[in-house]
Amino acid sequence: MIMFCDMTDRKQAERQARENEEVLRKILTGIRAGIFIIDPVRFVIADVNPIAAEIAGLSREELIGKPWDQIGWRDISGGKAADLSYTHETGDAPNQELLIDRPDGKIVPVLKTVLTAEKQGKLLLYAVVFDISERKAIEHQLFIAQKLESLGPLAAGIAHEINTPTQYFNNNIHFIKEAFEHIFPMCGDFRRLLEAAKAGPVPKDIIEGVEAALDRHDLSYLEEEMPGAIAQTLEGLERISVIVRSVKQFAHPGAADMAAADLNEALRSTVIVSRNEWKYVAELKTDLDPGLPLVECVISEINQVVLNLIINAAHAIAEAIEVNPQGTWLITLSSRKNGPWAEISVSDTGLGIPPEVQPKIFDPFFTTKEVGKGTGQGLAIARRIVVEKHKGEIFFETSPGQGTTFTIRLPLDGRGSNRDVQ
Repeated sequence: MIMFCDMTDRKQAERQARENEEVLRKILTGIRAGIFIIDPVRFVIADVNPIAAEIAGLSREELIGKPWDQIGWRDISGGKAADLSYTHETGDAPNQELLIDRPDGKIVPVLKTVLTAEKQGKLLLYAVVFDISERKAIEHQLFIAQKLESLGPLAAGIAHEINTPTQYFNNNIHFIKEAFEHIFPMCGDFRRLLEAAKAGPVPKDIIEGVEAALDRHDLSYLEEEMPGAIAQTLEGLERISVIVRSVKQFAHPGAADMAAADLNEALRSTVIVSRNEWKYVAELKTDLDPGLPLVECVISEINQVVLNLIINAAHAIAEAIEVNPQGTWLITLSSRKNGPWAEISVSDTGLGIPPEVQPKIFDPFFTTKEVGKGTGQGLAIARRIVVEKHKGEIFFETSPGQGTTFTIRLPLDGRGSNRDVQ
């Protein structure tokens, strides 16, 4: 008996499967993203596309069978990246910024997303990795430009801060120079007096000459004024040194990687650098926790964030003064340890943030300042630095007509995340 079976559906399904495989192959080959296919049982690389090999700095043959965690992943704070322990139960991994230490010594910043999928009944992990070197370069250029933008208006103020003690220094040096022009001639009179005393009774004319010199050069006045002039000169030199050290510390590009830093020292420097921005509109009070531990961060970037917040506070108070010139104007800069966080707060007694503006406050290019006085990048960059790079938090509390407080939280254990504050 001969039996016939219609194979049309089966052949069509096979053809469709081959077409799907071909489409997937073209996607994996042509997409500008690295695709790592990972065995979820042994966590070894089952296959890669050419871009993945390029990003990792290894050939496809070198990558296949290689343990996933031996590629050289680390998070942006410098630590080892978390393992890929994702299943159907845990769900797909969110976007994560990482660094890859390639064998050739190059460090590549990447954006990684892990997806789970089944192939022929077998669970596989697909790590989609984008090389974000160009984006990071643009972000760095934007950060430098924004830093220069904020330093530009401060330059005249810093020059003024240096000029004031320099003027005291200059005046006192001229006074001391003139004082010695009086003292040196008297030294000759005193030497003649000493020589005469050694020889015997001192002639009357020598004694009278010394007395006349004392009256003529007003030695008592010099004795009274010179110590103060010298002390004031030394204070001026110390003031200039403090300003220069603060500007140097603030403006130094620093290391790109996280490093343990003294936040309080950085905050003091930022206060000095920004002094000319706030001293004409408000008093600035600091409340820094002396027990605050060192914090892993890129301190130059945190300096920039705090500077932006202080300048914004000063501008907010300047606007409030136009409305109520008789108010009490205060900026408070504080630091403290709060559970797993190091907290920095900048408060002002300005007009607060209007409700309709609050949802947009961290949006790029959004600004309430008039044209030419703000790019709208300050708070957007601040959020990116604090939240994305440092795994921290930045938020504000505001009361219209009473003021605003911006708070920065940096993780003390380097992990960040949304944890409860103790």
